[in-house]
Amino acid sequence: MARYVKLIDPSRPILFPNNNFGRERFHAATGMPAFTDIHAKHYPYAEDIEKYARDSTLSKPFLFTEYNHSLDVAFEGLEDRWEIIERYDKLAGGHIWLWADQGLYRDVRGKTLVDSYADINALNGKDTALSPDRRLNQDTIMDSHGQFGTDGIVYADRFPQEDYWETRKVYAPIKITEDSALVNPGTNTLSLTVHNRYDFTDLKQIKAQWQLIEGTQVIQEEALSLNAAPHQSTRLNPILKMPTQLANLPYFLHLRFSDPSGLNVYEHSIRLVPSAGAVDYAALLGAPFPSTHPEWPTGQTLTTETRTLENQAVTLNIAESGLWQLQDRKNPELRLKGPYLRVSRPLTMAELRNYDGPERQPWQPNLLEPKLVQSTQSTDGTLCLEYEYMRPQHPGQKVKARFWLKPGPEWLDIHYELSPENVQGYFPELGISFVLPEALNEFHWLGNGPYAAYPYRATLAGPGIHRVRVDEPYFRGNRSGVDWATLSDPRAMASASQANRKMWQ
Repeated sequence: MARYVKLIDPSRPILFPNNNFGRERFHAATGMPAFTDIHAKHYPYAEDIEKYARDSTLSKPFLFTEYNHSLDVAFEGLEDRWEIIERYDKLAGGHIWLWADQGLYRDVRGKTLVDSYADINALNGKDTALSPDRRLNQDTIMDSHGQFGTDGIVYADRFPQEDYWETRKVYAPIKITEDSALVNPGTNTLSLTVHNRYDFTDLKQIKAQWQLIEGTQVIQEEALSLNAAPHQSTRLNPILKMPTQLANLPYFLHLRFSDPSGLNVYEHSIRLVPSAGAVDYAALLGAPFPSTHPEWPTGQTLTTETRTLENQAVTLNIAESGLWQLQDRKNPELRLKGPYLRVSRPLTMAELRNYDGPERQPWQPNLLEPKLVQSTQSTDGTLCLEYEYMRPQHPGQKVKARFWLKPGPEWLDIHYELSPENVQGYFPELGISFVLPEALNEFHWLGNGPYAAYPYRATLAGPGIHRVRVDEPYFRGNRSGVDWATLSDPRAMASASQANRKMWQ
C-alpha cells in the first residue's frame, strides 16, 4: 500500500509509526525502505536520540510518533528528549502519548468498583467493570478503565495533570539558560541568555517583564525590549537596584513573557545569591547546629521510662517505646508524633505495571513504626536515639536510624542518618515522617517549587518562596533545594500582622 501511495503521489511523505514493516523494526544497521521518507521510532532513550542525530548514515528526518508516555501521572524524561530534538535539524519532533485520558462519567451508587491501584491487572477481561480512576464526588467517578485509558496529560474531564504544565514549560517558545546569579548591594546589571525557539516570530513581537522580589514582596519591576530572529539567541541585561543589606532575606528575579495576543507563554525565576555568601538561615535562629552530626556518644544508656527535652517553646516527651510527642508549652495541644519511617507512597499505574517480581517489590506499608534500641546522652546534653524499622513479613530486612536531638532556646535541632540493612525491593520514598494536627494544612517553603521535583522531571520547580495547601491537587510529591519549610494553620495566619511579609522568618 505504501509503495502504491508513493507511486500515485510522490510528493506525499510516508512514515510508519514505530517503523514497523512486517514486524521488522528499524535499527541503524538495516536502514529503511526506499519508499519511506521519515524515521518514526517509538520511545527512544535520550541517549539514542542523540546517536540518531549524530549518525551521518541516517539522512532522513526523525519524527518520533510516540516518545513520552503519560500513563497515569508518570511522565519523566520529556525535557531531556526535547532538548536534544531542539539542537538538531534532522530531528523534526515527537508526539506525546496521549493528550487526554479516555473516560466516561459513571454513577456508582450501589455498584461494585474495581480498583486498579490495588491490583493493576484487575480489569483484564472485565470490559463492563467500573474503575474509579478519578472520583468527582461521592456518587460520581470518571471511569478510564485503569491502565487501559489513563494515558493523557489531562484527565478525561480535561482537568490538567502536572504532565500538562510540564509539557507547556518544556515546549515553551522561549528559554532562559541561567537559574542563579550573583549580586551585590546597590546597582547590578545582569547578563541573561534568551533563546528564541519560535519558527517564524521575532522576539520584538513578544512582551516581557521582570520583577525583583525580596522575600515575597515585589520591590522593583520593569518592562523589557527584546530582539532576536527565530531560532536565534540574545542577551538580556536587567538593571537591579539591590538593597544595601542582603544578609537576612532571599531575593529572586522573576521574568514573564507574553505573545502578541497577551497570552503568557513562558515564566522563569532566577535565584539571586549575594556575592558575600548565601544566607545562613540556621544562623538567623541563633547558634546553628553543626553542618555534620557529632560522633555517636559512648555515655550510659538512659533507663528512665520517659525522656524529656524542654526549652522556652516546646516540650518533647520520648516514651519507653521511643515514640516522640511534641507539645507547645503555651498550648498543651499535641503538635507532633513520630518518628515514623516513610518507605513508600501510593504508587502510580506505571510503577505498578513495571515494578514486579520478588526483587522489585516496593516496601509496604507506607509508614513503619519505630522500635527504640538505644538512648544515650552526650556531654553537651544532646540526646542520641537509635531505632530500628523492620520490614513486615521479611525477617532481617530493616532500616536503622540514629537521631541527635539538641534543644535551642525556642527550637529543637534534629540530625538523623538512615542505614538500610539486608534490604531487598525498593523504596518509592525514604525518609522520616511525623503525624501533625490536621489544622496545620498550609505548607510554605523556601526552595524550588511550586511543583514537585524528581530526577528527569524538575522543569516546573523554580526558586522562590512557595505556598500550597495539603488538600490541593498538586500538593503531593517531593520538593528540592529546600532551605526551610513551615506548616501553618491558615486561620491563625490570617489574623497575624503582616503575615505574608513575615512568613519567611
